[in-house]
Amino acid sequence: MRPTPNDYKDLDTSSRDRSVRVVDGALVIKNIQKSHEGYYLCKASNGIGGISAVAKISVQAPPSFEIKKRTQTALISENAILQCEAKGEKPIGVLWNMNNKRLDANVDPR
Repeated sequence: MRPTPNDYKDLDTSSRDRSVRVVDGALVIKNIQKSHEGYYLCKASNGIGGISAVAKISVQAPPSFEIKKRTQTALISENAILQCEAKGEKPIGVLWNMNNKRLDANVDPR
């Protein structure tokens, strides 16, 4: 389910996490991470009335691997499948190399 503007959270400016602060009415996020992604609500009032606006922050991330190195054993004449699970913004292109040569996805690897 996708988040909606009603999914914003109150900012805890008293916490020890100083990456999110309000400075002169502006929201400042230092060292932004995927965890900061979401909807933020800004409210303004002056005694005559009040207004609010919702802003959405999307954080783009380069590809990354949770597992960078893996050893797999296979028996001769059996099939082996190597998974390459990259996280990041879509679409992510995946290329394979063997012994410094690129494997073409259109060629049978046998």
